[in-house]
Amino acid sequence: MTADEGLVFCDSINATLVRIDNTQENTFLASEMTKKDIQYIWLAANDRAVEGEWVWGPGDEVLNGLWQSGEPNDDYGEDCGVLKRTRQEWNDLNCLDQRPYAVCEARF
Repeated sequence: MTADEGLVFCDSINATLVRIDNTQENTFLASEMTKKDIQYIWLAANDRAVEGEWVWGPGDEVLNGLWQSGEPNDDYGEDCGVLKRTRQEWNDLNCLDQRPYAVCEARF
């Protein structure tokens, strides 16, 4: 699924794409990805509105990005964030890239 398809899926179950607020959440998700042999998951993080300004949602800036060295780099119009299991770090990808999984979290 693309990042947008992940957004639509999560919205359909009254949830949002996952937001990672600390290293403990990041480590937990990477551990679960390892158990299920998942390489990438889409994150709610994106810089679609303003290039280089990463947000979780409107006005909710990403302050704790656990980016892989050299990322985000916006190669090929990369505006959506993913968690890479192998490095337990984030990368930016083109929002139209196909990835098999999106992780949703309940809205509060």
